Amino acid sequence: MVWSAKRIAVIGASRNKKEYSRSLFQELLKHGYDAIPVNPNADKLDGKKCHKNISTDITEKITTDKIPRKIAYKLCKYGPEQMPSIFIDKSVPPNDKMLAEALGKSARHWMTIKAHLSERCGEWTEEWKYYNPKSGWIMKVLRKKRNLFFFFPSGSYFTIAFVFGDKAASAAEKSDLPADLKEYLRSARKYAEGKGIRIDIKTAEDVVNIKKLIEIKIGH
Repeated sequence: MVWSAKRIAVIGASRNKKEYSRSLFQELLKHGYDAIPVNPNADKLDGKKCHKNISTDITEKITTDKIPRKIAYKLCKYGPEQMPSIFIDKSVPPNDKMLAEALGKSARHWMTIKAHLSERCGEWTEEWKYYNPKSGWIMKVLRKKRNLFFFFPSGSYFTIAFVFGDKAASAAEKSDLPADLKEYLRSARKYAEGKGIRIDIKTAEDVVNIKKLIEIKIGH
């Protein structure tokens, strides 16, 4: 395993030794990394002082980038389909402050999407749910009781997942969405509820496409 970073903050390192975040923290230590646990509800983990907040409680230089997936797989023997959300400690439900800190600069993209939701939907709600140790905490965005999309925080960016029924998929095909996005929807796996697609939000252009997909979802 080769990675240039040596001092790494593990945000949400769990007190529960069976949790993925604790396993990752322990394996980093075993591989010679100076892993720093961050958990506001713990004092020490495996003999290491547990910090309360990454932005105000840690003075030394650390790596805050997301751990490369290939390295995480090797450390904890997780397959690609089993990678968890960035929020993986069941005992620590995410809040707005934690989310903004985790997303960093991409938080502005989420704020733009939220403003669009308020303008188009009026009342809408965010609902965090802990699914399992593999998935961690995932947000559902609902209009009244109808699920609009799922939100997956991934560190420096986030992913939004839609499920489109036949009418919504047909409307997307007739829309001015980019050709590659239409092709993605055509070839997407179909579930009982419809076709599922996931979009990584990293640029302003991605936000524009998400707004269009939200419009289609609302209308169908």
